[in-house]
Amino acid sequence: MGIPIDQLKNNIAFNDFGVDSIIIAEIMKEIEDAFDIKIEPSILIEYSTLVSLSKFLENSISLESVLEDKSIVKEITIDDKEEKDQVLSLEFVNKTLVIKSKAENSTKNRRVSQNNSDKIAVIGMACDFPKAKNISEFWNNLNQGLDCITEVPKDRWSIERLFSTERKQGKTYSKWGGFIDGFEYFDADYFKVRSDEAQYLHPLCRLVLENSIQTLRDAGYRNEEVSGKKVGIFMGARMLENYASRNNKIVKTSVTGSAQNFIAAYLSQFLNVTGPSLVVDTACSSSLVSIYLACQSLITEESEMAIAGGVELLLDEKSFLLLSESQALSPDGKCHTFDEKANGFALGEGCGCVMLKRLDKAIQDKDHIYAVIEAATVNNDGNTMGLTTPNPKAQQAVILNAMEKANVSADSISMIEAHGTGTMIGDPIELRALTNAFKKHTSETQYCGIGSVKTNIGHLLSAAGVASFIKTVLCVYNKKMVPTLNCETPNPRLHFEESPFYPIKEVMNWKPRKGVCRAGISSLGFGGTNAHIIVSDEEVERINAENNIRTALLPQQFNKKRYWLEKKGQDNFVIEKKASNQEFFRLRPMLDIEETENMEQDKFRCMLEIVDESKEEY
Repeated sequence: MGIPIDQLKNNIAFNDFGVDSIIIAEIMKEIEDAFDIKIEPSILIEYSTLVSLSKFLENSISLESVLEDKSIVKEITIDDKEEKDQVLSLEFVNKTLVIKSKAENSTKNRRVSQNNSDKIAVIGMACDFPKAKNISEFWNNLNQGLDCITEVPKDRWSIERLFSTERKQGKTYSKWGGFIDGFEYFDADYFKVRSDEAQYLHPLCRLVLENSIQTLRDAGYRNEEVSGKKVGIFMGARMLENYASRNNKIVKTSVTGSAQNFIAAYLSQFLNVTGPSLVVDTACSSSLVSIYLACQSLITEESEMAIAGGVELLLDEKSFLLLSESQALSPDGKCHTFDEKANGFALGEGCGCVMLKRLDKAIQDKDHIYAVIEAATVNNDGNTMGLTTPNPKAQQAVILNAMEKANVSADSISMIEAHGTGTMIGDPIELRALTNAFKKHTSETQYCGIGSVKTNIGHLLSAAGVASFIKTVLCVYNKKMVPTLNCETPNPRLHFEESPFYPIKEVMNWKPRKGVCRAGISSLGFGGTNAHIIVSDEEVERINAENNIRTALLPQQFNKKRYWLEKKGQDNFVIEKKASNQEFFRLRPMLDIEETENMEQDKFRCMLEIVDESKEEY
């Protein structure tokens, strides 16, 4: 770091020296090379001064030197009261130093809060993810273990000009990502947007409009059925690229086409719904936080229904250049979550939306239910070593808060959809936080599958949380777990054998625990906002079977034309008719074929419909 030794103060926190997550990784490697041991990244966060770290290492090195059996646990002495309160002992596992915390020492299942939290039903979903234009295609891709990462499309940015295998300022060492197509096309007539306004309407707004309508229809509702009602709109998105000024022309619709809040406002306006309408930006956790806020609005009856989700587009090279500078991207374009090759993530884009309603109201209204949200919680890391450095204690707290709010024990949770970015620092810290939280309730090991959708479609940034949420809800609904890709050799730093978790490497039938398929979903914001949601299938089959449930409508047939502004002063606004035919896939069961199709009741059902876009909807 270039700081003279005489200016290094023993009791000054590392973050005051400018240490961040990148430097943590470098320090960790230096320590491991110097002392021929492996340490967890969280050690450098929990022992964040020279004096506390040196005392910790002194104990650990002397411990290793006297231990013949490296699995023996020895007590250590820590002077700092806060650190002493958190640490019970050290343990060497395969020559890796592991902190054994008091949280891990608790092996008895504690009785959680008896206050029943209000439950929320997931009644509709839609998505446009890499290589998946709808939830049926998405589910099929997940089942097949499909890698949806490709090279950057030529119309985004020039690989020849900006890509370099060497890490250079102004260059990116990644030319891969998960991409969608077709967002330059839009049905302005359907959404009652004038042609001169449509060309300036940001494609993020278009994606949210389209996917929200498909979500509504997947839930079985027509637009007029929600008009005038308290339907909340909650969307995760980041600050927009100034799309409306791409041709260096400012018009009166430029503000409404590119201001961030209009991502939600356009939808509220179009549907004529009067619930809260807002856009959330907590970086990577934005869309899961949006779902949390939608749940809160429903519980307080501020909203009677809610559409929540997130959207992300990578229209240019900016995200690649910024994240290359922070060394967050994977040089090979693959997200090796939980693997020893973990070296960052691939970027991705897309849009996902879900429709939510209070469970009691959904039962009353005979809605089809995919899964039940039992609890949703959010917190922040607070002051850490740096603005982007995670706080394992805060991550642990948000998970424990969710379990307490849901009134469930960790031993009933059999799947975790992790944030899982495939980074050397992030993954071990996240898994440690999860392990500490679970071991508050149980000492059982390797009973809970863990995975990350980022290995399939990349890190969707603002839409990452809703991608994880939709994947998990589909797993719960179909009682299957789907594989996490690129995890050939689990990272020995993660110590899966000592944790409640095992990486999901193949498609598996989901065997319920405690009579339920229950999962936790984590999303961790780049800046400290953490979210965790617990979902399950509890009572879902019975409710759907007993109710004469509302059936899904056919997906909306959009008659799209091309509305697009070219870059660099070229006003090449073009209108073209899109292909006349589209294939739409239904994920939901069709009740009118239940009596005629000889299908097992416990099997997932789907029906393929080929819809001619030229015909009117019936």
